[in-house]
Amino acid sequence: DTYGMTSPIINTQPRTRTFREKKRLVQSGVVGTIAVVVACFSVAAQWSVQRYGDDNYTYDESDAAATRHRTHSDSCLELTLLSLLGPALCLGVQILIAAVHRLHSPEDIDGSAINKQDTDAFRHKQANLQNTLEQTCYAALVYLISSVVLRRYRLMIPTASCMFVLGRFLFYRGLSDGINYSRIIGFALTFLPTNVLLLTNVVVLLADIVL
Repeated sequence: DTYGMTSPIINTQPRTRTFREKKRLVQSGVVGTIAVVVACFSVAAQWSVQRYGDDNYTYDESDAAATRHRTHSDSCLELTLLSLLGPALCLGVQILIAAVHRLHSPEDIDGSAINKQDTDAFRHKQANLQNTLEQTCYAALVYLISSVVLRRYRLMIPTASCMFVLGRFLFYRGLSDGINYSRIIGFALTFLPTNVLLLTNVVVLLADIVL
């Protein structure tokens, strides 16, 4: 130093969060996401009732009622299959990302069958692909069940699909940075809507049985 003074050492490294701080971060992200999911599903359910409120799960033997019942069921199944496009697209993108990485990585191009030690970068993409596959299979099962049970509230299905796509995008965006809001909200937007949809199926079925 020119003036004989020692310059302070500035730590430019980001401070590592404690476990308690990480836990609070996760909790705040999940609580906020729950509020968003409930609000989106409430709007979708109300809109569905306005459009499909006459579909009350009963089967009338009259020709007109039977035709209307089949029409509602067919349209709900079509809407569900279209809603599956979102999760399928997310899964396809993750498969493509992993394949492109192998193509451009000298260490990973031989594949896991020959190269027993994948790089950290590929394991990172493989873990995200595995998570996306699990979430997609779970969502597909719940969506298909909902196409039968939730005909009156069918717009909840594409709403869940839209949140799924947004959730996977946010999750992938924040996956490499440890615990952060993008990753937390992304996972919650993927997982929570499917669970809420499944719970709604159970409630509707129980109410139909009891009432």
